[in-house]
Amino acid sequence: MEYTLVEFPETRVVGMCDRIESTTGECSLKIPNLWRAMLGAPMGQPATPEGRVNEIAGRAQEPYDFYAIYCNYDYAVWEYDAVVGCAADGAVPEGMVAFTIPAGTYARFDVTPDTMNAAWDIIYGPDFPRGDVADFEAYSIDADGNRICTIFSSVRS
Repeated sequence: MEYTLVEFPETRVVGMCDRIESTTGECSLKIPNLWRAMLGAPMGQPATPEGRVNEIAGRAQEPYDFYAIYCNYDYAVWEYDAVVGCAADGAVPEGMVAFTIPAGTYARFDVTPDTMNAAWDIIYGPDFPRGDVADFEAYSIDADGNRICTIFSSVRS
């Protein structure tokens, strides 16, 4: 799977956060629960009035309307934070966090549902020049109304 190096601008994301222990497989439960809390529905479905996304002021829709960020890695205990949210410049609602994706050089993977796992395998593989700043999925809607995912991973200088 190919990737390109791009300069990604500093982006402030407001959303729900949970600490994930990567060795237990709890990510398969906790991350979908973050999406349900944000949208009021499972990931990939339209937000409902119950979704906490409706509480976020100053939400940006372009170029991406949602982010799933993986950051604050602690390799001593194999944990990281997962943040699901939107780019926003407003106040942080109670029970949410703000995380700023630092500007910098990132590997960009244009993925489909069938190639998403292959991209993550490369990012977490031994030969990828991963920078440990943040890895994230950025979601948008194409001209035909389809949900598109792009994965970005910080790279070492």
